[in-house]
Amino acid sequence: MKFSSFFFPVAVSFFGFSLASIIEDRGYEVLANNHLYGIRSPYYYGGSFCIDLIKIDPMEKAVSIYYAKNEDEPDHEDKLSLKEIYTALCEKEHVELNDISWLSFNVHFDSTTDDAIRRIRSDRKLGPQYEVKLVPSDEEWNWIVRTKYYQTLQQLTNKQVQSIIIRHRYRKDLWNKPVSSNNIGFSFLPLEDVNSEAGMPFDDEEQEAVIKALFDEELEY
Repeated sequence: MKFSSFFFPVAVSFFGFSLASIIEDRGYEVLANNHLYGIRSPYYYGGSFCIDLIKIDPMEKAVSIYYAKNEDEPDHEDKLSLKEIYTALCEKEHVELNDISWLSFNVHFDSTTDDAIRRIRSDRKLGPQYEVKLVPSDEEWNWIVRTKYYQTLQQLTNKQVQSIIIRHRYRKDLWNKPVSSNNIGFSFLPLEDVNSEAGMPFDDEEQEAVIKALFDEELEY
């Protein structure tokens, strides 16, 4: 995915020494705009396209991964994994990994996952304008767990997922053309609740409101 300097007005070395040695000193370029980060590698299409597009909300302890193509970057001695880049960005935003409460992924050119989501909506008689909430007791839960997005999530955190929210996003691209995509969001149990009675699928209205607000904010990108 390619982005112009208009979209990312800041492309500077803003990290502290330890993070610069991890990302920028490995030859990557970091583009930043209001907690949204684009990562470019000279080994991925000559640095013309981002391999990662990630937004971190330090207030809500939420991460949105719009695009991640780290596996498509050719191997080289300075190559960083998504986990290493994710960890560095969270540290830059002063967000502890264990404090992350929400992690979402855009479904990007993935017909298998799109078909699974379409089936979930069809079985529930829901159109694309409605969001879907899944809890571990739902049959469709395993359909999402089998996707690459859940596998990626497991690389980034060991926190237990308490709910999955699926939403269809409508937006305009950089050329002002309408595009749409599915989005899968994972809500986590606090680590201290994993082995407690509180570790059941939630129905807390306040947390639901936070999750909805995060989804609404994502529509801007």
